[in-house]
Amino acid sequence: MEQFFETARPLVTYIGPLVLFVLGALWALDQHNSRFESKLAAVSALVALALLLNLNSHVILDYAVSLGLVAITALVIVQLMRKHPSYGQNWRQNWLIWLVILLGGLASLWLFGHYYQQDIRNVTIKVMLSTEPAPETLDQRRSADWEQRTAERFGQKTGAQVMIIPAPANATQRLEAYLKQFDAPQQTDHWRTNPTNDVDVFTIDLAWTGIMQQYAADLTSALQEVQKQFIPAITVNNTINGKLVAIPWHIDIGLLYYRKDLLKKYDIPEPPKTWSDLETAARVIQQGERETNPSFWGFIWQGKAYEGLTCNALEWQASNGNPTIINSKGEVNLNNLQTIAAFERARTWIGDISPPDATSFDEGKTFDTWMEGNAAFMRNWPYAYRASQEASWAAEGDRVGVALLPQGDGMNARHAATLGGWQLIVNAETRHKQKKAAIEFVRFVTQKETQKDLAIATGKLPVWNALYEDQTMLRELNFPKNLDLRESITNAVTRISPQLVESYPAISKAYFEEVHKLLKGEKPAEAAVRDIEIKLQQELSR
Repeated sequence: MEQFFETARPLVTYIGPLVLFVLGALWALDQHNSRFESKLAAVSALVALALLLNLNSHVILDYAVSLGLVAITALVIVQLMRKHPSYGQNWRQNWLIWLVILLGGLASLWLFGHYYQQDIRNVTIKVMLSTEPAPETLDQRRSADWEQRTAERFGQKTGAQVMIIPAPANATQRLEAYLKQFDAPQQTDHWRTNPTNDVDVFTIDLAWTGIMQQYAADLTSALQEVQKQFIPAITVNNTINGKLVAIPWHIDIGLLYYRKDLLKKYDIPEPPKTWSDLETAARVIQQGERETNPSFWGFIWQGKAYEGLTCNALEWQASNGNPTIINSKGEVNLNNLQTIAAFERARTWIGDISPPDATSFDEGKTFDTWMEGNAAFMRNWPYAYRASQEASWAAEGDRVGVALLPQGDGMNARHAATLGGWQLIVNAETRHKQKKAAIEFVRFVTQKETQKDLAIATGKLPVWNALYEDQTMLRELNFPKNLDLRESITNAVTRISPQLVESYPAISKAYFEEVHKLLKGEKPAEAAVRDIEIKLQQELSR
């Protein structure tokens, strides 16, 4: 009966019909009381009046009116019993009347109790999704608008209020902020005096489930069944020690964006399939465009020292034949020719086909450069495809292309995309009505129709498996037909294995910091890989 009271209908809309049903049934069964019809008419008028009142936002009055209707109905029944004591004396002959009274009483108790458990009207929860403190880019504004609109729809549906709390845009900074706030000593015994602890629903990177599990409520009983509708690749690390820590919200995979108009202009017949092809095409286009635009670059990506660099660097090494940082046996798997060659190749891009300050680029700076028309190729997440259509240089239409990221040259080289995405957790310290409202909010934003709306409005990929066969959504996203999104997600490279969920943030930090140093020219690839291995082995031995 979890969904019985899913709308924000007041209790009186359930109690009113119930008392009318009970009295109506008694009237039909009563063959002795000629005045019962007038009492039924009077109660019916009271019910009609109660239903006309707008009690949805007046919770206490709603319960009072509902209780009053039940009390009046009970009084009518007592009067009926007094005038006809034969009901009690000949209960066998009048068993249907007693059955109606008994079932009516039990139904009233059930309605009051179950409704109260489900009632989240006027409950306020705080959620931290992807809205940033000062949304600037088109993508950020679209996401913020969608989140606000969805919060309002949830409020209309349930009567609960949702406050959206801005979150740091940078993934690494967001995790650090979470951990700092959760681990900070409290000035009182009341957990919710801490600003972050006051938030009821958080978004986390899909690789953070291990380190965030201690702060997350167990969602097993409430949402376990929902996960069966999602793409399996994004749910494998969500249950830890029997506890469902998080629910997927949307999916990311690394993709290659390119300017169709520039490929045509420079007689490049198709998007690059290998990194060598990309380097050649990037240099040709960059040289030509520099004649009128000195700020133009061939290829831009995320080189800043943060989680985004882990995603990029893993794609480089995986495309060159080494798909893991730590293998399934828990062994560091980096010090090999494929990884060293992949990292060294990326280092040579800087100052050649990529900007000298590429090591300061995150998703936002990368996308801004792309939207300004200053790049031929870009590595980014799926949201960028929809948002790119709004660029001034794309106004004439069909100028934005998207494809799989290039493959490398090593043994077992392949097209490789890092699996990313964001998940939702409920604060373990959220209690009572707030917890109920928080869980229902997570259910609401991950249900099929809301997921479809998220994809169409923001370009983010949904978690529902069946939506990848929804022609309306696919038509709106408008990805090329030869780019199978669901297959790309299923085959994407994962950053984390189940046995390493708790240590992942430290592993990723050691990885991206050393890769960042080699990109800046502070050490050769061989030394960087060796230092990564040393740091990771130290981390794994703890």
